[in-house]
Amino acid sequence: MTVGGPSCVGQPRLPHGGRTATLAALALARKSMNASIEHWQSLAEAVAVPKLLHQTWKSCTLPWRQAFWREECRRVLPGDWTLLLHTDEDNRAFMAREFPDYLDLYDGYELSIQRVDAVRYFYLYRYGGVYMDLDFTCLRPLEELPLTAGRVSLGFQHGSIQTSESVANAFMVAPPRHPFIAMLIERLRQTARLRYWRPHAGFKVHPMKSTGCGFLTRAVRAAPVK
Repeated sequence: MTVGGPSCVGQPRLPHGGRTATLAALALARKSMNASIEHWQSLAEAVAVPKLLHQTWKSCTLPWRQAFWREECRRVLPGDWTLLLHTDEDNRAFMAREFPDYLDLYDGYELSIQRVDAVRYFYLYRYGGVYMDLDFTCLRPLEELPLTAGRVSLGFQHGSIQTSESVANAFMVAPPRHPFIAMLIERLRQTARLRYWRPHAGFKVHPMKSTGCGFLTRAVRAAPVK
């Protein structure tokens, strides 16, 4: 099998390939955008969440706090977990290799944070696992969370789903090729150019609503139900 992946020294490399199946599944998701939540769940196979912890940074060199928190995860997690640090260089190479049909979307983002936000959905879709921001750490093994096979797990950062940024994209769990993550990827094109008005500055890109926690919250709230 051809392999590739994180460029940082000493890290495991992720498998290439599977692109045809991945793009076919995304095409199915595109046709099913308005289906019921029961239909989406019927597409989700009971696939286990892989023991992969995905994190991103602009380079392989982390500030000392982030490096310490990451090492705490390495210390706390059982040995069968794989910790992956994806750099900006890795991220674009991954998009070009695994999701070439979305490379124009990725490259077209005006802000770096939009690319960082977006690529985490693609990593979870392609490989599955846990995505966690680098300002988080591990106090206990992640197995103590409900890492349910075939299910996506998201965290609330506000008390109500009715607030505009209540669902955080800083910590997400998914098995590979889950239909909800596919739906998120398809929605990215719809929100890529969302802007807001700032006095004396004009219209500015809105990363929270285009790719971040506002985007994720709206997707969860919009999940179609019968």
